[in-house]
Parts: sequence; structure tokens; C-alpha cells
Amino acid sequence: MLNLTQNSRLGTFILDSLLGRGGMGEVWRGHVELVPQKQVAIKIILPRYASDPDFRARFQREAVAMASLSNVPVVPLENFFEENGHLVLVMPYIEGETLDRVIERNPSGMPLEEIQHVSTGVLSALEAAHQRGIIHRDIKPQNILIGRNGSAYLMDFGIAKVVDPDGSGHTSAGMCIGTAEYMSPEQINATEAPDGRSDIYGFGCVLYQMATGELPFRTATTGHIGQLELLRLHLMAPPNAPSQRNPAVHPGLEAVILRAMEKHPQNRFSTCLEFRTSLIGLQPADSGYPRTIVQGAIPKSGPATMPPQAIPAQRPVPAPLPPPPGGLPFAKFVGLAAMLLALAGGAWWVVHDREDAPAEPTSKKEEPEKKEKKEEGKPRPVVVPAGAGLPAQQPQQAPPQPPRPTLNPVAEEHYKKARHLEENGASISDFCSGQALAEKAVAADRDSPRPNPKYQELAARLAKSCGG
Repeated sequence: MLNLTQNSRLGTFILDSLLGRGGMGEVWRGHVELVPQKQVAIKIILPRYASDPDFRARFQREAVAMASLSNVPVVPLENFFEENGHLVLVMPYIEGETLDRVIERNPSGMPLEEIQHVSTGVLSALEAAHQRGIIHRDIKPQNILIGRNGSAYLMDFGIAKVVDPDGSGHTSAGMCIGTAEYMSPEQINATEAPDGRSDIYGFGCVLYQMATGELPFRTATTGHIGQLELLRLHLMAPPNAPSQRNPAVHPGLEAVILRAMEKHPQNRFSTCLEFRTSLIGLQPADSGYPRTIVQGAIPKSGPATMPPQAIPAQRPVPAPLPPPPGGLPFAKFVGLAAMLLALAGGAWWVVHDREDAPAEPTSKKEEPEKKEKKEEGKPRPVVVPAGAGLPAQQPQQAPPQPPRPTLNPVAEEHYKKARHLEENGASISDFCSGQALAEKAVAADRDSPRPNPKYQELAARLAKSCGG
């Protein structure tokens, strides 16, 4: 324990209030002496570490490496110095709470979208650190800060390992370093120096806890086990499926967690980018977008039409005949002539029928013949055959209309949120969160009848802003 109190001075900083104690030291909230409004977080290393020359040299190298992690969602290192035997790290003070407090408020597990949002920031920070040869080695909820705006920041790289370009590390094999509840098997064995996949295992344990509200390994009665037994389980026992602890866990999320927690590093995700991509591509089960129904109900192009074989054949309708110049219209002229011919024929039939008809009544066999003769005397409508002196006309068809784009409601919702972060983001974490939302929009829209390119374009822009 350090003998520091409120208003103690360290360099140009004044201590205001104790924020917490850890295995390596204390963290205080403070301010710059000459600029009181500038709030900082000050971490002071315990003397037993600070007095070790090897630790001091290694920690100084790691502090310099950490200072290179700019423009990524980490709580960055602003200053590093020694005073009165104390090693002091100064970081910006960010209003918020650590992830373990959020998990405590969600004892049955956090919602999928909140898990994805937090994971995006953490995995983006780890990805940037691994690319610079820095392994965190102490991933746990207490080292993940959730800001007031909901953005996640990775902090406390106090036991980070720096890997040189030649593959060697400043922390040698044989040193078991980390927090037992989240340590990878290779960290426990300490037979060889761990790489970035150890951080993937550690965050897999954190992801398990976010999804279920519980640690991966615990006893059935008390939920707590000894340190040695806990290390043995990490080495040898597979974790229970998260759905056994929380039946509402998304099956895709469960698969991601179990892969991240594989005992052998080669069976895990190879990079944090692969880890993050698999995680943010998950869609809630009740996303409200039934892809199979939409694919069957919306045609791939143009409006819905009857299949050609279902349309009955129709004769083309001739255009009306133009009236002749002057005199009666042609149709009336033809009709009048037909009527005069019919009347003349009828009169002839009446006269001759009366003269030739026998006295006795006609037989029933002759009745149909007379009926036919009477029908012949009636006026009939004039029918002009199709194509008789006129060009046949085809039915007019409306010009084809371009297919109307179908918007995926889930993708649109993610897109709007991502656009908001692109336009109003105040930090790298905001842009990384926006990138995650844009990539979720791309994933949701992938099976749409006509994927919208604006989602991919937004994801690409935000990836550049995120530092990818």
C-alpha cells in the first residue's frame, strides 16, 4: 500500500481522489497543477516492483511502446516518470465505468448488440497493439472502460509484453503473469512466450462473462474455486456451453466464444480482426427481416408479372375505319345497304311463299328449313375480318420500368447509426463503433435481392477513420 493522500503532489500533478487499487499499484484521479480543469488518471506502481531493476527497465520499454498506440480505442499513456522511488503513469481521465460494473447489472447476460458494441472497441485496440508487437496479457472486465457515450476503451497495459521484430520478447518464458480467471493455457504453462492469441483467449473469457453473467469456470455450489483448481481447469477442462448458463445466448455468439477459448492457440481465431469480423456479423434472431420470405416475394428485377404461358392469347383489335370524305360515314352506309337488301329479300320471300305454299299444313320436318330461311332474312351485323386491307396492330406494351431498390430495414437501421457516428464522432472509438455498425449493415444486406453499395462504401470510409 502506498502512503499517498489527497492533495499529494507527484511531479506537476495533484492527487484528488483514489479510484482503485490493483495488484501492481494504485490509480488516482488528479489534475495538472497549473491547469486544474485538465483531469488525469494517475497510476503509481507498488515499491516492490519499482525497486526491481529488471522490472523498471522492462516497464520503461513497454511504456514507450504504449505511447505509440495513438488513434485507437485505448486509454493512452500521456506521461511516464519516476519520483521518490515511485514509477508513475499518467493517462487522460475518462468519465465512465469499468465493464465489470456493467456485467453486474446484467446477471443473466448482456444484449447481443451491446456485446458487439463493446467488443468492437476492445478488439480494435488489441488489433492495433498486436500489429505493433504489444501483447496485453491481462484482458479482464476491470481493464475495459465504458465511457459515458457507450464507447469501450482498453486500458492498463501494465504487464504488456513487447515483441521485437525478430520475434523475441522482453518477458521471458517461465514467468506466469496475468489474472487467473482469464489466463490462457500457454500463459499458465509459461513454457514459451505467448503471442496475440493469448489476448484472444482472455477476451473469449470476458465475452463468456458478458453473454452469461458468469465466469467460464466455477463450482456448482458456491461459484468460486481456488486459484490452483482454476488454473487446472483453464489448462485441461473445456468450458460449459454458454447456452447452458443462459439459454437465450445467440448460437452464433456461442460458437465465437468457444472458438476463442480453444486450448490450443492454433485452433482459435488467428487475429483480432478475424475475431471481430465473426462477432459483428451476427444478427439477432428476432431481427425482423425474414430473408427467405423476402427473396421469394420480391422479384430480382422489375414488377411482378404473370408468366407468359399463363396469359391467354388475344386477337389484335383493329383500328376503327376512317370516315370517307363527305357523305354518310362508311359504317352507316354499309349498314343501310344491308338493311335494304334484307327488306327486298324478305318481300320476295313473302310473295313467292304465298303463291307456292300448299293448302295443307306443313310437316314438322319442314319447320327447321323455314326457320333457317327466316333467319336468312334477318339483318346481320357487319364484321370486318382482322387484317382485311388493314395492317394488324400489336397490343401496346408499357416501356419496362427499372426495378425499384428494396431496402433492408435491419441494414438501414445500422446504416443510420453508423452515419450518425461518422458525422458526429468525437473519438477514434466512435469511428470504430461506426465501422462495426456499417459492417453489420453490409452483413445484413448481403442476402438482399439487390445489395445496396452504400453500406460497403460507408464501412470503407469509417475503416480509414478507425485507423484500419
